[in-house]
Amino acid sequence: MPLNRPIEMTVLADEATPAHRVKVRAMDVSRSGLGVVTRATLRPGMRAVLPMTRSDGRRALLGVEVMHAHIVGDGANALGCAAGLRFFKLPRRL
Repeated sequence: MPLNRPIEMTVLADEATPAHRVKVRAMDVSRSGLGVVTRATLRPGMRAVLPMTRSDGRRALLGVEVMHAHIVGDGANALGCAAGLRFFKLPRRL
């Protein structure tokens, strides 16, 4: 489903990166994940938590993993990153 919504997600710490927040723009959503664009660098395997609002108005935290990412540019300059994020189940205690 097409979407064009700004979201701030929290990238979870791993051996290469400390936990940090990243602003993304969700461009589309499906049952299995999100397509996003951002000025930040995302790489496959990164995991993050992002807040979403359900259709009934309740807030939910979703786990996402970067499945693929590529640089978006105008041929001369890198303008950002486009990425596909797959949903994963978060542990009850986060």
